[in-house]
Order: sequence, then structure tokens, then C-alpha cells
Amino acid sequence: MLMETMSVREARAQLTKILARFRGGDRTPVRLGSHRKTEAVLVPVGVFEELASGHAGNLAEPVPAEEPAADAASAPAPRSYAGRGVDARRAERRARFIDAALTVYADKGFANTALTDVCAAAKLSRRQFYELFDSTEELLVAAYDDCQQFFRTAALQALAGASTADPASMMRTAIDALFAAAEADRRRMRVTYVEIVGASRQVEHHREQVREQWAVFLNGLRTQMLGVAPLPEDAVMFATSALVGAMNGLMARWCLHEPDYPRTELVDITTAIMTTLLSGDPPRWRAGAPSA
Repeated sequence: MLMETMSVREARAQLTKILARFRGGDRTPVRLGSHRKTEAVLVPVGVFEELASGHAGNLAEPVPAEEPAADAASAPAPRSYAGRGVDARRAERRARFIDAALTVYADKGFANTALTDVCAAAKLSRRQFYELFDSTEELLVAAYDDCQQFFRTAALQALAGASTADPASMMRTAIDALFAAAEADRRRMRVTYVEIVGASRQVEHHREQVREQWAVFLNGLRTQMLGVAPLPEDAVMFATSALVGAMNGLMARWCLHEPDYPRTELVDITTAIMTTLLSGDPPRWRAGAPSA
């Protein structure tokens, strides 16, 4: 599935509406994006970082005016083929490789997949692959990042359209949306929670960076939804590590062993874990362990 990325300007405007709901403001449901010819709209990671930094109020500040476009008459005409520019065709090929990777890695496993398998599924050549990626490992990371964006956006879309501003209900709504997105495209569940694990040291380092993004994102949502001060960095990292570990284990089992297990029960379990970890007064962390 091809996806279109919202601009930072658009995403900030939409998230401002969401934050207004958390602050007891506008109760009108909002939709993230209205782009045509796309089934999902991705929110740039930078916007999540703004939200999660503890300075989420910045999202409500006026957005600086965009720089005016360069004089079209003075710029050389971009090369095109069949009415499509070079950049557009590269983006399309990249999306096709990622979509093929999701399919093949979920079916055969990353370790058992050759580059020829991916190229065949994408209906593209090895030369076209190496124009975009240095290795299949880099493609795996790109597919993983695409999944992370997909899941984060699903959660925010659900929050934006929720009919209540009650924090507990909103938290469950976001979790249910994430599970629904995984259930709707089990390729993404397999790649995110099974195939990516232990692929290499470099991939594990990247997963750790993504975990840190989730940590600050969840900390920011907690701050806005509950109206409390952000958790200390060490506390939120421990709490998020516990949550991510639980999520990874739960999703992997759902994917590999019990695909027919009711989603609602998994949402109940995850909501209980997240509520315990992120709400109320956090434990104080010293030297890597909670104090008595």
C-alpha cells in the first residue's frame, strides 16, 4: 500500500486540534489529513518529537510562513517519464520495494529471503534496488520504520476521532487502533515484532533508537492527557522498556501461535499494563532500580 506523508505544517495543525481536546478545548472530532488516492497518511517523526519533548505547547504556536518557491522560470525543467518526475518514480519504486519486503519477509522470514525474492515480488531489478538501498538489511529497517509510522499514525487518527476526552478511554482507543492496524495487515505485525528481532547489531541499535522515540512520544501523550509533569528521563525509559517488552512478547505470540485470539482481550491486557506504568505517581529510580 502506497502512503503519502503529511507535511510538518499539516501535521502540526492537526495535532494542535488533538491537544486542544486533551486540554478540555474543542470536542469536535478531527481527521488526520484529507489526501486523495491514499489509504493512510503518515505523520513525520519530527512532529512526534515536538509533542513528546515536554514542550507540546509549541504545537499550538503559529507555524512560520513557508519559504516562497523558487522562480519557476529560472529553474531547469525536471526530467520526467510518462508525465512523472524522477523523484516521484524513485519514491514509487522505494514504496514497491518496501511493500514487497513486507510480503516476502512475513512469508519466508528475513533470514530465508534472497534479494532476488524481493525484486521478483516488487517486479523491479537488482539495479533499481541498489539505486535505493545498500543492502537487504537497510531495506528491512526501511520496512520496519514504515510500520512504526503506520502504527503511530493509526493511534493518532483514532485519538483525533474519539468521541470522548476521558484519559482512560482515550488510552484504550489508541491501543485498540494500534492492534486493529496490526490485525488488518499481519505482514506488518510479523516484520515489526518477529523478523526485525536480532537481525544484526546495527538493526538492534536502530530498534533501541525507535524505542526511545516511543518513550518520549508516550511521555508527551501522558503529560497532555493526564495534565501531569513529564516523567524523569530514566523513569520513562524504564517504564517504556517494560511496556515495549510486554508488547513485543504479546504481539509475537499473537502473530506466531494464536492468530485467532480475540483482539479485545489483548487490548484489555495492554491497556492495564500501560495504565499501570504511565498513570499516577511514578516510582523513583535510583541506580537503575526502583526505591522502596
